[in-house]
Amino acid sequence: MITLNVLKNFLLKPVVFILNDKTVRKGKLMLFHQSDYYVKFTLQTNKNITKIYEIPYPYKILARNEQVTFSYMISDLCRDNYNKTEYIFDNTPKEGINKVHDKQLTISVIEDD
Repeated sequence: MITLNVLKNFLLKPVVFILNDKTVRKGKLMLFHQSDYYVKFTLQTNKNITKIYEIPYPYKILARNEQVTFSYMISDLCRDNYNKTEYIFDNTPKEGINKVHDKQLTISVIEDD
């Protein structure tokens, strides 16, 4: 089972957070920790401003090379059980849901600018 420890190699390196092909955050990863059901990232921007980026704990974590993917896909939550997946889709409101709902967030190390 892959845990948040895969992010230790990303500390003090410039990273980019990409949600379904759209960059949502960028900066040097200073710190990360889990707090209840959320993961909090402390990022330092290129203007030396420290910002906190908080996201829900993912259903599944995938790691390869200099990239970690947090999956919020309903199929990962249900472990590909079609009946459970359909039930969640049928009973989830269409509005007011979290921006990561049924998406994947990729955290990648990038070259220094």
